[in-house]
Order: sequence, then C-alpha cells, then structure tokens
Amino acid sequence: MNIIIADLIKKFIFLICFLSLPFWSAPVKADGKMTYNFVRSWGQQGSAQGQFNNPIGIAIAGREIFISDTGNNRIQVFDLDGKFLRMFGGQGNGPGELDRPMHLDIHAGKLYVAEYLNDRIQVFSLDGTPWKLSALPVPGRNSLMRRVELLSTATIGCI
Repeated sequence: MNIIIADLIKKFIFLICFLSLPFWSAPVKADGKMTYNFVRSWGQQGSAQGQFNNPIGIAIAGREIFISDTGNNRIQVFDLDGKFLRMFGGQGNGPGELDRPMHLDIHAGKLYVAEYLNDRIQVFSLDGTPWKLSALPVPGRNSLMRRVELLSTATIGCI
C-alpha cells in the first residue's frame, strides 16, 4: 500500500510504501512500530514548476497525481515517479482561476477543486480545462469550506 503525503512545513511531496501482508492486515510490527519504506520525495519551496508553496490537496487519476499548490494558486500534475507534467490555474476568481485551492477530488473523469478564498468548488477536466463552477456562492466567508471537507465522491456530483 502506497501513501502520498503533502508536507506543509518543508514544502515537498513524499511517497511512503507501507509493508504489510494482505490488505486487511495493519502495517504494524509486534512491538507496535509501523513498518514502511521511504520511496521518494520531490519538490521544494518556490513558485517555479515542480516547486510548492503550501501543497495541501492530493488526488490520483490513473498514473497522474494532482496536487493543490495552495500558496501559488494552481494545480500541479505529476506522474507516479514525481516527474512534472503540467500545471493550471493562477490567481483570480474567473473560470479557470484559483484563489487558495485546497481539497481535491476526482469523480467521473473530472477534478473537483475546493477554493478557500473564492468560497466555491470549481470543476476541471483532467487536462486542466475549466468545466464548471459551483452553482451559487455560499454566503459567509469560508462557509462552503467547512462542508467541502465532509464531501465524498458519492455526494460531490450534486454541485
């Protein structure tokens, strides 16, 4: 089982492989310690492609990893080896523009991006083309964000 983690402090992404037997067994030794191997990390703090300023959300579609680069107001896309593929977004409140993109989800071939300061969910095709904005802004700063954290792919399609 592999887990991808965004590190907000060090501003990079790392991949950990937990070593376990069947999927139902916990990756814990008899002494209570986790059993894992560090696989790889990529990125550093900055604004160039492949660099991050507060990476927060992670979503995976096929062999691509989507990361919300919150402080740079963009989504960056990498392959499973951490090779930069593309990025999209940019500061603003129009279609395709982002303001503090946070949580990500992928459902039915679309990327759902919850934006903290725009207080909306924006939907993109997986190539980064803007597809849809949440129907109505929700009154009250960040009120939508409190609900977005509870959304799952089973309910996110109702936007």
